Amino acid sequence: MKTFFRLPHLLLLAIAVFAVTSCGEDDSFVIPPSIELLSEAGFLSADATINAGETINVKISASQGDNLMRAIEFQQDGIRMDASRITIDGAAAASGAPLLFDGEQTDLTWEVELTAQDDGTADYTFIASDENNETSSVTISITIAANPPTLSATNGTTELSAAPGALTTINLTATNPSGAALTRLAVLEGGSEATGTDRFFFDDGGTLQEFEGGVDLSGDDQNGFTKDLTIRANSTIGTTDSYTIELTDANGQTATLAITVEATGTALDLDANGVLLNAAGPQGQGGLDLDTGNGNLNSGDADAEIRDLGIDLSQPNATNWRQQIAPNMGRGLVKVEASDFPEGVGFDEITTKEQIEGILTSLTNLPESDPVQQGDIFGVFDNATNRFYLLRVASVSLTSDDNADSYTFDIKW
Repeated sequence: MKTFFRLPHLLLLAIAVFAVTSCGEDDSFVIPPSIELLSEAGFLSADATINAGETINVKISASQGDNLMRAIEFQQDGIRMDASRITIDGAAAASGAPLLFDGEQTDLTWEVELTAQDDGTADYTFIASDENNETSSVTISITIAANPPTLSATNGTTELSAAPGALTTINLTATNPSGAALTRLAVLEGGSEATGTDRFFFDDGGTLQEFEGGVDLSGDDQNGFTKDLTIRANSTIGTTDSYTIELTDANGQTATLAITVEATGTALDLDANGVLLNAAGPQGQGGLDLDTGNGNLNSGDADAEIRDLGIDLSQPNATNWRQQIAPNMGRGLVKVEASDFPEGVGFDEITTKEQIEGILTSLTNLPESDPVQQGDIFGVFDNATNRFYLLRVASVSLTSDDNADSYTFDIKW
């Protein structure tokens, strides 16, 4: 009977000891490092199809867990990649699993470029490991497209130039060797479709079709085309804009062409204003020096490129100012109409000598102007000095009986 009663007691004691021991064990969980591919313009973060010859661009973000990170490994289909195929932040990788030092052991963000496989589909795995051999990884699958569309500059020129704010054209040839319809032509800027109006134009049967970012292709264009793409140069002289032209087909395959557009030209020597006074007024007026804007010159002064024609004595004193100008001493004078400017360019957009020269050289020389009105635009050229001037009438001031009439010109040369 004693034995019978002791056995249950021993079992209860054993269970209690086991429970106490279990509750006292270390159940802590070790946190491994973390790694992810950031979703940003110009970088892949998910499975994708790319064209043969293109690189794989990813942006890696990794952070330590409980322990400092030791390395980031790059694998293709489970095999460590050769360092020659890896570029990190613009520099060649030291190995397929570069070790981390200093601040990178806690967290890092890398821009990585990988040389892709030649064809087919491959899995690329990015592994973060720490000093305790804990790891985390992320994988994307990359497929090389078969028979993507092609896009090229017909004359081979991809470095374009134009005067600031002017239009320049590239002739594109597009084909679809796979037979898949070409669906969209886009202009990318900074990895995204470019924004802004009055910047891009596509040849639509001989007329320019303005578009923002991209244009959906239709009709015969879906089977290939040779057409002009017209782009407006930056309004700031010396600025070069970089674009990627992207052609997409119905299978989602793309072809790209990188181009640059530089705003070129010789900066203006003067962008100011000047006042030309009635030549019938006091001595020392009636001429305007367009180089400086100085209007305190006689109409016959050699420094004056234009002169006022004074008054008509056959008219009443109150209204006898002729309100006309003429070139002075061998200079040339032309009237400039809005249609004489390049498309999309007006007086305010003129910033270079070449723009002014291009407008004036095709116009007919005038011995004198018609009565000058506010808003009129004139061109003046001096063959002796090879200088070209563009004038806009900002205002016309008429007075009575005192010959103090005047014009105010905006001057560019």
